[in-house]
Amino acid sequence: MIRPAVAGACQLHHMSRKTFVNLSAASLDATREFFSALGFEYDEARSCDWALCVAVNGDFSVLFLAEPYFADFAPSGVADPSAGNEVVTTLGADSRDEVDRMAEAAAVAGATGAVTAEQTGVYSRSFTDPDGHRWEFPYTDPEAAPS
Repeated sequence: MIRPAVAGACQLHHMSRKTFVNLSAASLDATREFFSALGFEYDEARSCDWALCVAVNGDFSVLFLAEPYFADFAPSGVADPSAGNEVVTTLGADSRDEVDRMAEAAAVAGATGAVTAEQTGVYSRSFTDPDGHRWEFPYTDPEAAPS
């Protein structure tokens, strides 16, 4: 596939030292619906018909690329998330309640494979999104975590 060269369609330049995780998506519309249910917002300047940029914070975004376009960046092939995880994306939470809200919203929006874990001072919940990508939301209690 040849990468689209539509001027202004997706402004993926001038990223400086920001972090972007790139993941494939079978349907950008379904991906938008899922992450909207979790309360995320989008960087529309970096989104277009073949890319959806989920703005996690000012320095970190997840860039979902339509599968044919993502394949252009993966010369060794696109991983099949149903056969194994190519990455687990972990986004820290500010409280146990936030962890629970994210996991519960994900379940309602269609997430599968929910796991809850608790170790000394760390509470986390993880799930698999509709495209098969694994996500984890941990909260570390500063009072209980080992130093």
